[in-house]
Amino acid sequence: MKLQKILLLVIFCHYLQAETIGSNSRPCRFNDVVGLGTNDSVLGFAALNGGLRLFNSSTVDEFDSLFSVQGPIDLRGGTLTLNQDLILQNISQISSVGTIIGNGHVLSLSKNIECVPTGSGYIQPTCEIVTTGVSNTLATNQTYQSMEWSFDNKFVAAATSNDSGIGAGFLRIFDSTSLALLDSETVNEDYTSVAWNPVQKNLLIVGREDPGGAVDNLRSFSVNSTGMLTLVDSAEPNVDVRQVAYHPNGEFVGVGTTNTTGAMSVVRVYAVDQLGNLTLIDSVSRASLGVRIDAMDWDPSGCFLVVGGFSETAGAVTIYSFDGSTLTQVDNEGIPTGVVTTDWNPIYPKVIVSAGSSSIQLLLFDYDSETVSSVSTIVSPGNFIQKILFDASGQCLGVGANSDPEIAIYSFNPNNNTVTLVDSLNITPDASALGWSQGKSNNVVFGTDFITDDTIELFNVFFEFVPVISCFEWGNLDLCLNSNVCFQDCCITFTGNSTINGQGNCLTLKPTCTIQIASNSSLLMKNIIVQGLQASNILALDSTSTVSLKSAKLFLGNDFDFTAGSLQFFKNVSISGVNHTFNYQTSQNSVINANSTLKLNNALTFNYAPTPANTDLLELADNTSVLFLKGATLKLTTTNLQLTKGVVSVDRNSTIESI
Repeated sequence: MKLQKILLLVIFCHYLQAETIGSNSRPCRFNDVVGLGTNDSVLGFAALNGGLRLFNSSTVDEFDSLFSVQGPIDLRGGTLTLNQDLILQNISQISSVGTIIGNGHVLSLSKNIECVPTGSGYIQPTCEIVTTGVSNTLATNQTYQSMEWSFDNKFVAAATSNDSGIGAGFLRIFDSTSLALLDSETVNEDYTSVAWNPVQKNLLIVGREDPGGAVDNLRSFSVNSTGMLTLVDSAEPNVDVRQVAYHPNGEFVGVGTTNTTGAMSVVRVYAVDQLGNLTLIDSVSRASLGVRIDAMDWDPSGCFLVVGGFSETAGAVTIYSFDGSTLTQVDNEGIPTGVVTTDWNPIYPKVIVSAGSSSIQLLLFDYDSETVSSVSTIVSPGNFIQKILFDASGQCLGVGANSDPEIAIYSFNPNNNTVTLVDSLNITPDASALGWSQGKSNNVVFGTDFITDDTIELFNVFFEFVPVISCFEWGNLDLCLNSNVCFQDCCITFTGNSTINGQGNCLTLKPTCTIQIASNSSLLMKNIIVQGLQASNILALDSTSTVSLKSAKLFLGNDFDFTAGSLQFFKNVSISGVNHTFNYQTSQNSVINANSTLKLNNALTFNYAPTPANTDLLELADNTSVLFLKGATLKLTTTNLQLTKGVVSVDRNSTIESI
């Protein structure tokens, strides 16, 4: 009855900005995917019906909800701490894994999850461009400078300039499905950059150039449900605002300006409240950035800002840290030809830069929170790249250029820092701006450079997920299977005292997945069938690691090596694998416990070869402990085996041999 009352009081909520999700006092239902930044919390009465996504591998968050979770789970290598059981319902996929600190709580997989994670295992994404046939051509002599999708993918905002010298630039709002023009704003200036609030669909910031005087060139707008613009606030008179970039939490905006004399570039950060009002927080003058700032982007955590400066003879890529109030330079890389555009990969610690030269077009930098270092250069003579942007997966890179191919999609391999051209289109005129849709819907819009008309066009881009396998900790966690599940493209290290409860279901370990047990840790696998054991894909990391098997059936897919730690057998445990060998090579003692049986099945070889050689490292606890050979071979290779208790039972044609 209490549960029924709670459900009747559920309020439908919208995710605005992260810090705390939901409430501890009243139920609140989220039907859209909830994205978590660093140090965010899902509170007790938050019902997540649209799924859960961590921002990136640096994200550390807490889950404290009393409700089950529905929708896709995407941990992206981040850390989720459980203060309550995490019960997954009606979820068809766990897109990516990360660290889970269980604190003794349960992670219960839904019945329709088939594999964890759902990565395809391809070497590179396909990133195929598919023309939708949706476009909008406006005969207004404009060049698209910047475009961005609203966070709910309902609208596309675009900033344009007038290269013909006739009229002025526009701020435009398009319907993202039809590309119908919904509203626009124009004055006697060119618009240079647009940024949509990443957590509120009704706020955007634009920058303008003002060659003539005291008009504010940083402008904040609200956008209503039909796409209509309303000016909220403005700032920055007497300067050209070349770049704007919203902070990932939606509370700040980075601004790149050039004063009217052109002698100094200035980087500023404004606070933006929920209504769109602007307050200057910090300002840094940077002569070394070049005459103007043409590139700017925040890293996914919002802790760092990359700024690119351009002039005909010099420029630089500069990284600033940001603590919520102050910009501090942490690194600077000179780019002799200047920086045209830049983007921070949303998943991996990489920054990509387009340089203003016909011989060096794309530079890729690693970033380790202190320095940037060049790791890759792409040479593309005669193709001036005007805009580059990663999609939300971090694995497809969109490029707009001034000559064939004007539109190009590259796949990005973060393992070796390379990009591969996988699809392109030749269009007339140039592709001067582009914008990816938010999330993984993977639509992209391109805007053209002025010749006679200006066009915005919508494309679909299909891609395959590329798993990048790292080891993630699952600590003090009780994992429950509610159906047969495979683990693939993953490395999971269990710490503390953890359990996998199969509840009679099968766990299949693909060759691309390894389960590890950390030092001074134990993993209990119970009521489970485990298939695909081979090599050391269940690996005890040292002598203090313990694997316990209770009411379990193990099936070898190839020879399996147990090289460290100890094994504990409870109740009925069997090992099967026709013509395969279970190599027992650990230096630690393993036990078949009281009232328990270890059964070695037909045509399996159990090779007792501990290092160093010791005769009593497989122990039967008492007279109720049984080692049962059922058509198997017990091979003693490095030493003999001494059993002082229990029962050895033999059935069928079994063999005990010493070499």
